[in-house]
Amino acid sequence: MISIASILAWFGCKTPQIEAPDQSKITYTTPPRLVSGIAAPVRVNLKEVGQSLNSKFKGMLFQDLSFDDNGKDQLKLNISKRNDFQISGSGNSISITAPLQISGVYRLQQRILGIDINKEQPFNLSATIVLNSIPSVDQSWNLNLKSKTQVRWEDLPTLEIGNFKLDFPSLFASIIQNQSDKISQFIDKEIPKQVNLRAQAQKNWEYLKAPLLLDEKTNSWLKISPRQAYLSPIQVSDSMLTIQTGLSSVIEVVSGKKPDSESPTVSLPELKTGNNLKEEVNLNLMAEVPFSQINEQLKNKIGASGYMLESSDYKIIIREAQAFPYGEKLLLGLKLDGKVKKSGLGKNINGVVYLEGKPVFNSSTKEIEVQAFDFNLKTRDLLVKSASWLLNSKSFKSNLEQQMRFNLSKQLDDAKLLANQALNKSYGQNLVLNGSVERIEPGTVFITPDAVKVQVTGRGKIGILLRNF
Repeated sequence: MISIASILAWFGCKTPQIEAPDQSKITYTTPPRLVSGIAAPVRVNLKEVGQSLNSKFKGMLFQDLSFDDNGKDQLKLNISKRNDFQISGSGNSISITAPLQISGVYRLQQRILGIDINKEQPFNLSATIVLNSIPSVDQSWNLNLKSKTQVRWEDLPTLEIGNFKLDFPSLFASIIQNQSDKISQFIDKEIPKQVNLRAQAQKNWEYLKAPLLLDEKTNSWLKISPRQAYLSPIQVSDSMLTIQTGLSSVIEVVSGKKPDSESPTVSLPELKTGNNLKEEVNLNLMAEVPFSQINEQLKNKIGASGYMLESSDYKIIIREAQAFPYGEKLLLGLKLDGKVKKSGLGKNINGVVYLEGKPVFNSSTKEIEVQAFDFNLKTRDLLVKSASWLLNSKSFKSNLEQQMRFNLSKQLDDAKLLANQALNKSYGQNLVLNGSVERIEPGTVFITPDAVKVQVTGRGKIGILLRNF
C-alpha cells in the first residue's frame, strides 16, 4: 500500500516510511477444521435393573381368596415369586425370567347323573414367565422397550374330579397373562428410567464443549466441539447393555490462551442412526510464525548497516523491512537504497517498495516459505516510471524468497508430543482419553492478523471414557 506522501518522497521531498496496510479493508479466511469420530458409549448394568425389578416385585404377586369373585370362577389362587427374577442379554436383546409358584384351590360344583358334586381340589405347580425385548432409541434420544412374553409351564399336575379333568394352562391363562403384562410394563418403563439416555447424552454434550486444561506451563487446552450424534446398533452382553453413541467432533489443541467455550446455542441434536464411526482421530493442531517473530528476524538480518543484495546489474541495500498480514498473502515493505551498475537500466532508487507473496509449507525442509513474490500494484506503477530495472529483476525477488523462510521442525515435533499427551490423559473426574497420534500431517497455510499459520493434523486413534454420567 503506497501513500501519496511516499510517492512524493521517492522524488526527494523527504525520507519515506514503511506504512502498514489498512486492516479494516482486509478479509482473512481460516480453513475448515477436520472432524473426528468419538465413540461415547452409554452402559446400563442389567444386574442393577434386576435388583430394582426384584425390589418392586416381592413375595406374593397375586392373591384371590374367594371362589365367587371374577365372575364366580370357582378359584382361589396365590401367585408368588419362586426365586428372584433374572435379567440377562445377548446380541441385541434382553431376556428376563420370572419364576412363579402357583397354588390354590379349585371348587367343582356340578350335577352328574342326578348327583350334586361339590368338591374342592387343592393344587400346587410352577410356571416361569419369560420376557424378551429388543431395545431401540428414537431420534429424540428416548430408549424404548417393547417386551413380548411367554409362559413356560412346569410340573403340571393331572387332576380329575369325577369325569372332569382340570386344564391348568387354560384355567390360569388370563390371570398369568395379566401378571406377565404387569411385569412387562414395569420392565419397559424401568430400564429407560434408569438409563435416561437423553439426560446422559446432554451431560456428555455439555461437558465435552468446555475446554479442558492440558498443560499449565504452556497454557495448552484440549477443545472438543461436537457437531453431530450417531447411534450404532445396541449390544447386550451378559449383564451389560451398551448403547454406542458416536459424536462427530472437531478436536483441537490450542496453546497460549484458553479458547472460548462452544456456543450454548449448539444444543444436543437429533440422533442419527446407522453410524459406523471408527475410533480414529484427526486432532487439529497449529504451527505458526507470529509476525512479531518475522519482523524480529528481518531486523536481525538487516542489522544496523543494512542488508546488501547484489547482482551483475544492481547493488541494493535494504535499510529496513517489515512484514504485514494481507489477506491470503504476506505484504513485505522494504526501504531501499539501490544503485544501477550498468548504464541504460534506469534511475537509481531510494525509497519504499512493497511486495506480496504467498506463504507455503515445504514438507521436505519443514519450512514456511514465501513464494511468488511480486510488487504490489501501486509499487509496480511507481517502478515503471522511475526504476523499471528493479521491477524486472528476477534475482531480486529470488533473493528475498531465500530470506523469507521459517523453520517449523521443532514446533511439529512438539505438536506430536503435545498431541499424544492430550490423547492419553484424565481430565478431572469425568473424562479419560486413551489414544495415540501416529503421524503429523501439515496442511493448509493461512494468514491471520497475528501470524502465518499452518493447519497441522495429528492422525491416530482415540478412545473415550466418560465417568459419573
